[in-house]
Amino acid sequence: MHVSNLQFGIVYILTFVLFFFAFDNALMQQSYGDGLTQENLPPASLGNREGSLFVKISPPIYTTTTGGDAYMQFRLFDAKTNETVQHVTYDISVSKGANPVEGEKPLVRDFFHAHNGLLTLKVEPANGSLTIFGDRDPFQAAYVADPGGTINIKGPVLQEGGLYRFDIQIFGVDNDRNIFVPDKAPKFETFLSVGDVFNFENLKYEGKPFNTTLISYYDKIDDFNFNSTTGQFSWSMPFYYDVQRLEKNPIFVHEEIKLPKALFGSSIFNATVNGQPISGRTLAIDPFTSPNAVILHYLINKNDVIKIANEWQKEQGLNTTATGPSNTTTAESMQPVSLEGDGATKNQNVSGVMEFTLATRQPGAAPIAAGDSTTNGTTQGQAEVPSTPSANATSTDLLSDTGGIHANVMWSPAPIRMGAESTAKFNFTDAFSGGALNADVLYDLFVLDSNGTQVFEKKGLTAKNSQDTQTIKFPAAGTYQLVLTITGLQTLADEKTETPPPIDRTRNGIARGTVVVSGPTTPTAAPAPGQSNNSLTEQQQQQDQTAAPAPEQNPLEQLGQAISNIFGGGN
Repeated sequence: MHVSNLQFGIVYILTFVLFFFAFDNALMQQSYGDGLTQENLPPASLGNREGSLFVKISPPIYTTTTGGDAYMQFRLFDAKTNETVQHVTYDISVSKGANPVEGEKPLVRDFFHAHNGLLTLKVEPANGSLTIFGDRDPFQAAYVADPGGTINIKGPVLQEGGLYRFDIQIFGVDNDRNIFVPDKAPKFETFLSVGDVFNFENLKYEGKPFNTTLISYYDKIDDFNFNSTTGQFSWSMPFYYDVQRLEKNPIFVHEEIKLPKALFGSSIFNATVNGQPISGRTLAIDPFTSPNAVILHYLINKNDVIKIANEWQKEQGLNTTATGPSNTTTAESMQPVSLEGDGATKNQNVSGVMEFTLATRQPGAAPIAAGDSTTNGTTQGQAEVPSTPSANATSTDLLSDTGGIHANVMWSPAPIRMGAESTAKFNFTDAFSGGALNADVLYDLFVLDSNGTQVFEKKGLTAKNSQDTQTIKFPAAGTYQLVLTITGLQTLADEKTETPPPIDRTRNGIARGTVVVSGPTTPTAAPAPGQSNNSLTEQQQQQDQTAAPAPEQNPLEQLGQAISNIFGGGN
């Protein structure tokens, strides 16, 4: 059954007029999120309960090339007990972009009711107008989900890559006739992403043709360029530099570029975002997922984004007549960004672009300058930035593929040698926020050799308060793959009930890294005439330092701590 717009509006108004009784004591609250594919939004008041909303786009990493149906899932639950709230009516609006044009019609704007509280909008992306398949409840005029909680829709939703804004108001809960007073209804706002995929073909490097794939998981890709002379990639994407909004929202910027191993497998990489060098946890190198490609991930968490946004606003204020990004070339501009500004954006245009570069060079080649580019064939060098090790160096920072769990790994002793026991200290943190997980991390640990043969396995491990130590013995020299499979997060028990909350499985994923193992220690030779034991010791230390991977330098590591675990218990 379908209801006309006029009938729908009349029913909507009459419903509010006749049924103010349900939650007159609820406080109006609004919760936010930004830039992921799933989020647990901070709680809003449901009378005597705190209700959190879980929102998800599925498949977990959905892009414009995924194909098939997509799913938008909604779950309202009690933040203290993790129990799903029943008989929820959702007022859902979905728009394209971080800052939709005022007055522009949303892609989706309607009421949806799920008796079991779990709502799934099954989306068939297609051109044309939106079609919603289902019947409306005669009382609330909301589309009613089937017994499994699903409503089918077809239209231009999740069809393009980039950000989608979700504005969700809880119309009613617990009973099909219980509704909120309009100005006290809980409101949620989040920005979820559909990956924008571009395949770039017939590029040339060192006279050899190659193809590459670039995916932006935040917003659409613009201005892609590859300089075949310097081996540098560059691209940009739209970004809304409203610091006040960014400070309120969980936010994560993820870019992924796939390069052929035959040309770039042994390269040293330098990466920048808006001219700021990144490495370590912010630039993850994955040589394992694809047999023929090395994949690099730009992983910019909330701390980093806010500081980049403050710097962008600062530059815009100093260069009010500039039409593009600043071309500052001083070494000072490469330092971490300051948060001294108040980030105020009132009555200012904060729409801009975020710029990315990835420079490559073979080992032994001249150092790369930050922001090296070519204009009409002329290279413009800037301050040198620290290099990120290649895919053939031991990883100290690992990131899970879908759950946003960052694992820092410290090895002792270094370098790692065959036949000797090596101690790995793991520290797990929230990659999205840059802060602590405040939970025990459940995980499995595997080690594979260069042929993919498993040489070590430990299952059912627990990193208490996100920290753990394991001892591994590598059988031979060579390059190994370290695999951490995150199987759940267990937060602390409630102080009153002493009952631990359910294990959070929403952030499960796999983190992979590289371990380079050296051969046995070379016996120390007798001192040459005139040479002291001390100098030999120094020489041996230099050899050991050469064999060991240089510690990764990350200029953004000092950017501080941010919010705690974003997803909580929203399974």
